[in-house]
Amino acid sequence: MPPPTHVRTYGLSDLKVAPLTGETPGTLVDVPGIRSCEVTLATDTDELRGDGAVISVVDKGNSVEFSLEAGGIGFDALAIILGKAPENTGTTPTQVGRIDYKSTDSRPYFFLTGQAKDDAGGDIQVVIWKAKITGNVVLGLADESFLTPTMDGRGVGRSSDALVLSLIQHETATALAVPS
Repeated sequence: MPPPTHVRTYGLSDLKVAPLTGETPGTLVDVPGIRSCEVTLATDTDELRGDGAVISVVDKGNSVEFSLEAGGIGFDALAIILGKAPENTGTTPTQVGRIDYKSTDSRPYFFLTGQAKDDAGGDIQVVIWKAKITGNVVLGLADESFLTPTMDGRGVGRSSDALVLSLIQHETATALAVPS
């Protein structure tokens, strides 16, 4: 019997990212304190106009747009998203972590997967197979406010199979993993 067709999820319980080698995801890294992940299924279109009206609309391909908000900064996850390697020095109690972001840096593609649990013990997992931050990464620092970084990006089709997004429903919730 298939899992239920009407899933009622509540909240975002986990989000992980992984670097891509070609189209193969590496080790998943948690985005700690994830607060939100909004995914929009987008279609690029073009229209033909004539005689003062739209004559035809053509789909030019599908993608996804996403936005993330986290509570605090996870240096390991941010390094994957920005394509950087954090530099860690020192020993307790004088450890220092550092990510340098240069004007010449290009943002890489990465793998993203998130999970929302439902009220019957199952879950929905969202997978963006080839994601890239295409908008600003905002690190809002303010008096009497927690740091809640936000960022926007886009997922595009893989070269091998044009796969952009997978929605995976589990009758019983499972830990996030790279799907086969």
